[in-house]
This record gives sequence, structure tokens and C-alpha cells, in this order.
Amino acid sequence: LAGLGPMTINLANDLTRYGYSCVLLCKDTQTTTDLLDRGYNAVMGEHDDGETYRRLRLANAAMLVAMDNDQRNTNIVFTARDVAPHAIIAARVENAAAVDIMQLAGSTHVYQFREVLGKALARRVLKPDHPSSILSTFNQLVVAEAPVMRTPLVGKTLMESGLRKATGLNVVGVWQRGKFTLPTPQTQLSDNSVIVTAGTSMQTAALNAYLQNGAPRTGKKANVIILGGGHVGLAAASHLRQYGIMASVVDKRDLSAKCENAIQGDAAELEILEKAGLHEASSIIITTHDDDINAYLTIYCRHLRPDIQIISRATFERNVGILHAAGADLVLSLSSMLSNTLLNQLSPGKVLMLNEGLNIFRFPVSKKLIGQNLRDCGIRALTNCSVVAVQNTDSPMSINPQPDYVFSAGDELYLIGDSTSERAYQKNFGQ
Repeated sequence: LAGLGPMTINLANDLTRYGYSCVLLCKDTQTTTDLLDRGYNAVMGEHDDGETYRRLRLANAAMLVAMDNDQRNTNIVFTARDVAPHAIIAARVENAAAVDIMQLAGSTHVYQFREVLGKALARRVLKPDHPSSILSTFNQLVVAEAPVMRTPLVGKTLMESGLRKATGLNVVGVWQRGKFTLPTPQTQLSDNSVIVTAGTSMQTAALNAYLQNGAPRTGKKANVIILGGGHVGLAAASHLRQYGIMASVVDKRDLSAKCENAIQGDAAELEILEKAGLHEASSIIITTHDDDINAYLTIYCRHLRPDIQIISRATFERNVGILHAAGADLVLSLSSMLSNTLLNQLSPGKVLMLNEGLNIFRFPVSKKLIGQNLRDCGIRALTNCSVVAVQNTDSPMSINPQPDYVFSAGDELYLIGDSTSERAYQKNFGQ
């Protein structure tokens, strides 16, 4: 990992947790020794010296990740590519103009993580004509989530909702202000709930029809306020336009040349928020790169509009819980998105982040499970995660397998849960 910062350290922690040995490349002795004292693998070397990458044996590494600024990353990639022509090199870029340059320098993968985060935030807003948003697809399996706010589900238990009977899909999880739980028939759904579903594409379409039927009609189109007009905020506004949703972008800078509906001013001023459409908006997306400011704005907006959907960005994972406590309905962090993207690149399809802290992970069935049925095997009780699908090379994917499904050799399990659940699965049922 070249290019130190809090997100690089977070990435190192996540890679280590998934069994990858990683090395942090430092430019001075003090930083190197500090990281070694904290238990990290760290080396000192110049990022623009080919000998650095030879001594690190880059040609034998799974990947080099360049995490510095665009100019320095270009030099890292160019120098490393000369040393190891066939190495996999991933680089992040801040500006769209740098993508082509990074590819010309020799990068295998180039990521605009702030652009990806903006799109992910936009997908989560309340959309009257398309209540659910698809998080992931694995062959025939479609995993989606839908806010319960302003749908017929508010105030009902899962059993009372009749959702399984009406759509055929399974509710595999419920988010409640950042806390994920595996639901039971008696799980109560409220305005703050977000359901996670697993099923086929047809069943997901049936979910949309079900949630629209009987939902309160306001006669107004959805409109969104975006607080913060940086890379993330502008990406969210651009993506919302594809849904036909108008977004007002509030920023202290004049963004009229970049955004159709820009409001210049301080988002902490009531007059500015009202000008942006505070009383008519269905959702607010908070996108600044400062988590302290995001928490401040979340508390303020929740006070002004207790009934509005608030979606916030977190730069660091440690602040996700704080933003939920401040009143955010959904929080996505840049650090987690970066880690999951690179983990999925290293092991395609093994791990995929669905939401902050919630993953789908894939494991071949262990000897301990072969011959047992899903009902009695203890996966849910021991790990707090759910089996959403089983894939065997000899048969089609079984989506939401029945409780009497018997595991056999060659089965591959798709499970949903948070990182704690995943670790519990590894402990109880093996890699």
C-alpha cells in the first residue's frame, strides 16, 4: 500500500482481517517505526525509485494499491510498472481528468471512489415510482433494500405485512438507524426501518408494486437537498437526474456553472435550507468530507424536519455510529467502500458490501455442514447471519432455500450478515 493516510490504515486493517499480508510503504524513518510499533508491516523507501518495488518483490505480490494524490500516484504507477510489467496495480484518483493519465501510466484498475460513493448515496433516496434499490446481483439472486418510510409497511409486523405471500421474496434483514437485525415474523417495522430483501428480479419488481400500492400520495414529485457540492455531492446530483429527481445542491461556493440547481450559502442557516426546498423535500443527502460537520448538519436537519429521510456520508468508519445517533437514517463511508471494492477485486464475488457494515459473503460448504439441513445446522443461531442462496455446479441456484434443504459436497453458500457475523461463521463452520 503506497500513500499513507487514515483510509490506507483502514484498508490495511481490513485486508489483514481477510487473511492478506500487506506492507505499508513509508517515506521516512519516524513514520515507519511508529507503524511497526503499532503492529503493521511497514518499510521505508522512495515511491519513485524502482529499487523500492524490486526489494518489495512487487512481481510476486497480489496487488499494488496507490493511495496518494493524483500526481504522486501517477509516478508510483509508472515507476512500479517499469519494474513489474505484469503486476496488478490499482490506483485511486480524485479528478476525472486523471483517469486516462493513470491508465496511460500503467494502472490495471482506476477508481474514482468519491464518484462511486455519490452514486451509492443517490440510490438510497426515497423514490415514489421505484421504492426499492438493487444492491447486488449474483446470477439469478437479486439483493435489494427499501426504506419503510411512507409505504404500507409502516406500523406492521412482517407477518402482518404479507410481504412473502405477495411477492415471493424473503426479508433477510432489517436496518434500524444503523443496527442490523435478522428479522422474525414478529419484527415491527417503523418509519426508521429499511428492509433488505433477497429474491429474483421478478420478485423484486413485485416488491416495488407492493410498496407503491396503498402508499400515501402527496401529488408531488420527489425532490432532494444535497448539502455539500464537492465530488460526492455533484456525483449524487448527476445520478439523481437519471431518476428524474430534481436535486438542490447547497454549498458556500458558487456552483452555478457545475450544477443546474445550485444554492450558494451556509447549510447551517435556516434561510438557505428553506431556499433549497427544506419543507417540500423528501430526502436530504449530507456529503461534506468533514464528519464533524456532517454530524452537526444531521442533528440540525433532524430537528427541523423530523419526518424527512436523512442520508449521510462518513469519511471514516468510526463515525458511522455517531451519525446514526445524530439522526441519519442511512450512512455510507468512503473507507468501507474503498476496502470492499479492493477486496472484491482480490477475491471476485467472495465479499460484497451491501450497506455500511453489511456484506454478502460466499463460502464453499464445509465438511461440518455436509448432510445437515438448513433448519437444524445452527448457522443462524450461532452466527446471526442468513443463507440467502446455495449454488451447486450440478444444479441451478437455489434462492432462499427451504428449511429442509440438505447441504451436499460442492455447494457454495451465499450468506448475508455484518462483519461480526462473518467472523462467527468462519469460527463455527470453517473457511
